[in-house]
Amino acid sequence: MLRKILMQLFKGTRSLLTGRFYRFINIFFKLFGLRIKDIFVYIDKLNSYIYIDTNSYHERGILVFGDFEIGTRQYIEKIVSTLNNKVVIDIGANIGVHTLNICKSRKNDNIAVLSIEANPEIFNKLKKNVAVNNCQNIFLVNAGVDNKKGEFE
Repeated sequence: MLRKILMQLFKGTRSLLTGRFYRFINIFFKLFGLRIKDIFVYIDKLNSYIYIDTNSYHERGILVFGDFEIGTRQYIEKIVSTLNNKVVIDIGANIGVHTLNICKSRKNDNIAVLSIEANPEIFNKLKKNVAVNNCQNIFLVNAGVDNKKGEFE
């Protein structure tokens, strides 16, 4: 029941929510020990649907503010608009915010995106977010990137 209420509350989230509301949401989730995963929302600044895990501080920020790393997002949009026949690599893709931004902001399909995420659980979220947005020419890799050859323990 509570999950349905919260999903309705956050349905169609826009970036109109204030920092005060964000603090309220954080306190609310902590006080009641809420463990809600995969709230499905449309984030208009990303022009994308995205699954949000309310247990993640980072993802709750996207849910409440409707955006993430605004300056980076705008820079990516500017750069991608000038590219043609290129590959963009998103190292540490997390849940795919920048990957989706590249997918939605490119003017043609001649740009491929290679998204790399090391954490298997977060990689699964990345896969879901890319799939639900029907992004083309996105290649996902569940691996870590380092300047040394070897395996991570």
